[in-house]
Amino acid sequence: MRDWFLRLDFFERPVVWVSAGVALMLVVVTVAVLLTDEPVPVVESLEKDRRVWVDVALFRQPRSRRVRILEGECRVREADRRLGAFDVQQVDRVGLTLRLCPFTDEADNEGRCEKRQRFELSCRSPAVVAGRRAKRRIGRRLRMEVRGDGISVVAYLDLERYIDSVVRSEHPRAPYEAQRAQAIVTRTFAMHAMGDPRHHEASLCDSPHCQVYRGQPPDAEGPSAANSTAGAYLVDGAGEVAPSYFHSTCGGQTLSASRVWPGTNEDIIGVADVDDEGRDWCRGSRYHRWSHRVSDVDLARALAGAVDRSLDAKTLRLSGSRDGQSWRIGDNKGTKRVKGAKVHRVLGRRIGWDHILSPRFVARRRGRDFKLVGVGLGHGVGLCQTGAAARAEAGQSAEDILTTYFPNLRVVRD
Repeated sequence: MRDWFLRLDFFERPVVWVSAGVALMLVVVTVAVLLTDEPVPVVESLEKDRRVWVDVALFRQPRSRRVRILEGECRVREADRRLGAFDVQQVDRVGLTLRLCPFTDEADNEGRCEKRQRFELSCRSPAVVAGRRAKRRIGRRLRMEVRGDGISVVAYLDLERYIDSVVRSEHPRAPYEAQRAQAIVTRTFAMHAMGDPRHHEASLCDSPHCQVYRGQPPDAEGPSAANSTAGAYLVDGAGEVAPSYFHSTCGGQTLSASRVWPGTNEDIIGVADVDDEGRDWCRGSRYHRWSHRVSDVDLARALAGAVDRSLDAKTLRLSGSRDGQSWRIGDNKGTKRVKGAKVHRVLGRRIGWDHILSPRFVARRRGRDFKLVGVGLGHGVGLCQTGAAARAEAGQSAEDILTTYFPNLRVVRD
């Protein structure tokens, strides 16, 4: 009787039941293989993480001298030997170093802060980070360092989440097919930047210089154009990731990338953006046609930066090519030929980007003033967002839209 109880105790041991379960599973799998020619499926949990990560610089213009972490429970990835795992809620620029503190209240921080020039943070949940002018919900990994007169903040983001956020920021009210086209262009732009970074500190920034990134929306509404186009991007004739571009409004004609930025991909060409009746697809935009009046004194001061000398306002002369890519600027002392991109840049900075909307405009003197009359908003290269929205409303698919604006590129999917 005692031997029988000992055998019963043996079968009550967990290790025995686990072993029996594994053996039974092997028998079932073996029978399944014998009864069918289909391969045994691979367990998904054993597959490697296929996510792609992209680094994005935040709060670059102007740089913050104080950064606060409002949510996320972030810690320094390389723990300090003395302090151990170091929590961070506030980072201040102090001279040439950064002061890391676990609280936002100075009284609580006494004796608990640490100084470093560079560090990385790992957060338990997507962090809400506040800079000088804005706060954003971003990813779980951050890098900060001293740069310029402030703090460089770089976030490492899941590429598809980044694309979803950019589309919702850049083209929030567009029809779904236009958003899908935008998602493919956005992914292509990001992938190209990952191979050819646009900044020393990161591949991308969060401003219009790259792509507008306002962080992860807490409650995103509607279907995700990023998810529906996952893995799709544009390649050129050589099969390389193309440096795709987009802008707000083209005014009925897009421009070639190589004409706006000499030396860039020649496969991105300008196209006429008109319907079957010859009407501009983007004619519904308030930026389709625009004008601005400026005094000759203010215009002369602004253009001095383009010709590298002071200009006489009374004899100021300027004339440009039809596509705005070349200008002749001068006065009674002579003229100089200047690239349109440079003229657009200096006028935008001195007179205002909300007044000088694109490089394509003409200037006419009106007494002591000049009237600037232009078309479109943005550089005019690649996808015209307003035109794409109108095309989608007319029933065109994302593929139709991309074929129109990038006739020499093709969509591939990983």
